[in-house]
Amino acid sequence: MKILDQIPESYRDAVVGARLVDVVIYAVNPDTNAVVNGEAGFVDDAGTYRPVVMFSGTGKDFVQRRSLLKDQAPLITPVQNNLTLLEGIIDQFVQDPENTVVRVYSRGTVSPPVSGQEICVEILVQVDGKVSTD
Repeated sequence: MKILDQIPESYRDAVVGARLVDVVIYAVNPDTNAVVNGEAGFVDDAGTYRPVVMFSGTGKDFVQRRSLLKDQAPLITPVQNNLTLLEGIIDQFVQDPENTVVRVYSRGTVSPPVSGQEICVEILVQVDGKVSTD
């Protein structure tokens, strides 16, 4: 995914900064007693999957949106070195927005499997822009 494609076209030339804000995980239609395990992160240029968070708990634990900032271990565990690498990609985006691409992924299991259950992961990045008020 080209990061620049996620920014409205009218703001693309105004980017002056960006930062990782949070990682949020939640379940849709969970069986509250099911066991939920997984990870989310990015794929580096060599094709290596780099998790930035690992998550584990029950469906009940993830009925509410869980935040890396507020709900760490045992529900969400950061992988600090990969978080640092992701922050480097975000910094690279600020320097070269036209050519910065990142592939994000998430994977996990729900046991026992439940029809219609989804585990959603959001990697939230804030982009700053310099906008004229004339």
